[in-house]
Amino acid sequence: MSGLDTEHRSATDVVWPASRHQQKAASRVRTALGLAFMDTSRRDLFMNKYGLSILEVRMSPDHMTAYVLWEAHEDQVEMTRHSLSRSIRDIRGAMARHLHAKRIPRLEFRYNILTDAQEEIETELERLEMERQLEQLQSGS
Repeated sequence: MSGLDTEHRSATDVVWPASRHQQKAASRVRTALGLAFMDTSRRDLFMNKYGLSILEVRMSPDHMTAYVLWEAHEDQVEMTRHSLSRSIRDIRGAMARHLHAKRIPRLEFRYNILTDAQEEIETELERLEMERQLEQLQSGS
């Protein structure tokens, strides 16, 4: 299977691969972002109320912009989008306390929208993974 992605990269990374340096910077930003959202008021609003989940962080080649792919409860997407846009300055300030960097990247939050075809593929991949795990369990006993 030559087309199989054994590194389990995101679809974005397959099409637009990030350099090792971009990957490291994105990892640091994702960690700082996670810590910023652990503040009690932000956690209660974004995580508990809206169900915000950060799926992926990618850095621009110049490291000045962090693209943050996110999801939330279906009925809370618009409120989450509005709250994120209102809170960007506060979130960047909290990130700065954790990053200890000269420049804090601009945050661009992008909602994770899958097309119907992508959802079908995701469902099929999950089904295949469950089958593989079941086969491993059966062969192990």
